[in-house]
Amino acid sequence: MPQAKSLCLSRKCTCLASVVFVFSVYYVLNSWSWSWYLYSNKGKVVCRIPEGEMQELINLTKDAHYILSSFNLTHFPIYGSLFGAYRYQNPLPWDTDVDLLLRAEELDNIDEDSLLSEFRKKGIEIFYRPWFGAYRITRNRARGDLMIFKNFSGTMNRIGVESYVFYLNYQKHHIFPSKMIESPLPTVKFCGVEMQSPKGGIEFQKYHYHNDWWLEKKPKGCNGADSKP
Repeated sequence: MPQAKSLCLSRKCTCLASVVFVFSVYYVLNSWSWSWYLYSNKGKVVCRIPEGEMQELINLTKDAHYILSSFNLTHFPIYGSLFGAYRYQNPLPWDTDVDLLLRAEELDNIDEDSLLSEFRKKGIEIFYRPWFGAYRITRNRARGDLMIFKNFSGTMNRIGVESYVFYLNYQKHHIFPSKMIESPLPTVKFCGVEMQSPKGGIEFQKYHYHNDWWLEKKPKGCNGADSKP
């Protein structure tokens, strides 16, 4: 009997330790600010992508801009792409994709099939990713994400399954006041075109990168220290 009680107690302790571990990992994942613009999808440190690939990325962004504008859809660079717009007028030299914001309320008022058709006419593959709440666009070696935000009582929130699974993280790093994108909006030169920008310029990044939005951060291993803009 004492041995059975000891075994039962051991199992309870193991179960409790497992629960504590899982919640600890979940908390860390939700607390971390994932600066994906510092990482490459090539599996190695990239300080500057080849000129040809950058040009393909610029061309993809320009075509996406013209198509979205033809549907009167609010859109502008966000996350790392907004850093690129204000510091380089192009994607960041090491960035391998582009991120643009779209508004869910405006998408609800257009015909989705017509929108997708216009992208495909330009040779751009486009499909919706429910987990991320975003459209992925690709052409040749270039790719981008059209990230959808929705207004919830004056706060813009990312949609998608991930925003619920990692609710705490999204509430900390992926929301901002809707007043920041009320018309009229300023513009910023990005990929050779004048594109809309959220109010506040680069300071808008404080909503996504609270502790270091003012620093120009580069991938580890690349020359140059962090500096103010």
